[in-house]
Order: sequence, then structure tokens, then C-alpha cells
Amino acid sequence: MSLQVPLMIVHGGAWSIPNEMEQDHIRGTYKAIAQVYPELLSGEIDAEEAVVRAISILENDETFDAGKGSFLNLKGQVEMDASIMNGTTMKCGAVCAIQNVRNPIRIAQRVMNQTEHVLLVGENALEFAKSTCKSEEEHKELFVESVEQLLTTRELEFLESIRNNEEFTSRTVFESKIDSHPPPSKKGTVGCVALDLNGNICAGTSTGGTPKKCKFSRNSIKKFNKLKVPGRSGDTGIVGSGTYADSSVGGASSTGWGESIMKIQMTGTVVKWLEFHNTPTLPKTASIYSHLNFESSSNIQHDAAQKTNMNKEQVAIETIIEYLDQKVNGLGGLIFLSKEGKYAVSHNTDKMSFAFVPHDTINKETGHFEVVSIVSRKKGC
Repeated sequence: MSLQVPLMIVHGGAWSIPNEMEQDHIRGTYKAIAQVYPELLSGEIDAEEAVVRAISILENDETFDAGKGSFLNLKGQVEMDASIMNGTTMKCGAVCAIQNVRNPIRIAQRVMNQTEHVLLVGENALEFAKSTCKSEEEHKELFVESVEQLLTTRELEFLESIRNNEEFTSRTVFESKIDSHPPPSKKGTVGCVALDLNGNICAGTSTGGTPKKCKFSRNSIKKFNKLKVPGRSGDTGIVGSGTYADSSVGGASSTGWGESIMKIQMTGTVVKWLEFHNTPTLPKTASIYSHLNFESSSNIQHDAAQKTNMNKEQVAIETIIEYLDQKVNGLGGLIFLSKEGKYAVSHNTDKMSFAFVPHDTINKETGHFEVVSIVSRKKGC
């Protein structure tokens, strides 16, 4: 069996990224690939390990809304979701509303590999995670002692600014204009898809959710604080919505307004369209951006002008974003990597952060490669 050229793509969220924050997103996604890809290229690690390592780097970066830098819910808690899927074994693991862990993606991986289950939630997910630790050092690496270790000052200020704003919903944070003071410093769910030497594809996604997490009227906030209501989880922890992989087709990771993404099961749907060659034809009504140039070139930022000769992967990814808009008035973005090594990215939010390794920069003999990191924009943004 001939060996595949390994490839990686990561994302750092789809939303209205302020201009002054773009460089942080570019640096963060660049770092996630630059630090992991050399071992994927050499075959020292497989696609699954590459995904976990890359997402862990993004979770540790305060720029993004995953791990450190996550949003608070109305009770002042940080609840995080993550999922991972191995496209060869079809095994998958996920956690929802888990607290006090540094890297939710690592717990999702343990659910996948150390249990017969797919999804663990809340306190029981945390108890499971603790039971897997074999040493005190490992425990310190995986867990935090208090929520403060996951917070930034800006997120505390932002929560206070929206606490009693009845117009603020989970969709608001992905819209073009946010009338909050201070504005949110980050909203980037993170994700990765990797293809290794043996043709295995793995995908993973991680998030700290959306601010406020639950929408209540002013009269019900007092009641809410007295109740142990279930925490809000979005698409990230749901296999088939936030993450999906099948090594015979490809892998996908989504980002955006989770309530809408779950309704169309975005990642699973697009992979199945491609598997059965039945991507539908939809009228073009949404204002979206599809990245078309995945080679290293001087005009990489000008690829949106021509949309001719789109491959089936690009057509499918653009169509699922159109479908998200038309079917459920959704907002989001998607990265995809096929078994043939074809990338695809599309979003209908103003901007999206992502990075990848261009095919034409890879030299397996010397280990040379380049990373292209981008904050893409819809036309007019």
C-alpha cells in the first residue's frame, strides 16, 4: 500500500473577528500546526494524536473560546464541550458541560478509547476523567483547581455587561454587530482534521460555549440561580454536528451558532452527501465565503474572485453552509479534508480563522513544509 502525504487543517472559529484580534488568531492557528505537523509528516504520530495535540495547543491559547479563555454561564461556571472521531475505526468520544479540565479534547479521547460509550456529560464526565489518571503529575496536567485558572478578566467584564440584557441570545455572538461594552474578546470554537501516512482521517472540535449559556428573563434569573438546571451544550460535543470523520470519505469540524448547526447535523450530513454522491442543488441566497486556493502562492488572499472548476468537496461544503442559512437561519463555518487530501473551507459569518499545510510546500525527504494561516472574510466585510 502506497503511503499518503499527511495533511492538517485547523480552525479557530467563525464570527465577526475584530480587526485588532486577527493577528492573534493567525498566530494561534499557525502555532497549532507548526508544532504538530513535523511528527505527523514523519509518521511519529498518527492522525488521532495530531488532532488531540493541535486542539490542546488551541485550548491553551487565550485567544480562543476553548479551554482557557472559555465563556462563563450565568452561574459563573465554565462548562466545556469537545468531541473526536477516528474515521478508520469509526470510534468516537465526546464530553459535554465538563468543568475544571484544561483540555476537554483529551477527555473526549479517553471516552473514545477507554469506554464503550460515545458521550459523557457534566460531573460524571469529570469523575470518569479523574479515574483515568495514573499519577499525581498526570492529574495536575489534566485538571485545574478553580474556575479562575480558565478565565480572563475580559470574559468576567463581558458577562457583567450582558447579564441583564434580555435581547442577548446565543445567536447574538455570531452576528455582525454586537452592542455590548466591552465587546467579547473571543468566540472561537477550535477544531482540527488530520490525514496521516496510512490514510487514516481523524477530526476533533472543542469549545467553551457561548456567553450567558442560557436565556432567561430578568424575573427568572433569581429562580435560575436557585435551580440546578442542566448546562447548555451546543454542536461541538455532538458527533455528526460538531465533528465527523470517515476515512473512506473525509473529516469535518464545524464552528458557529451551535443551536442551528445541531438542527441540520452539519458535519455528518456533508460527509454523507459526499459518500453517496448526492450533494443537493440549492439556490444561492446566503452571503458566504468559500476558500478555493489551498496552494502556497502570492495571490492566496484573492481566491474568492473565481469560483469555476470547483471540486465536489468545495461544492458540498459551500452547499451545507447555504443549507444552514436557508433551513434554520444559521450562522457558522466548516473545515473539511478528504481522503484524497483535498481541503475545503466555507462560512457565512463575517470572518473565519483557519490554517493548513499547502500540498505544494511539503517535502517528505527533507521534512520541509509551510503553514498558511488566514482570517478569511466575506465580501464587503
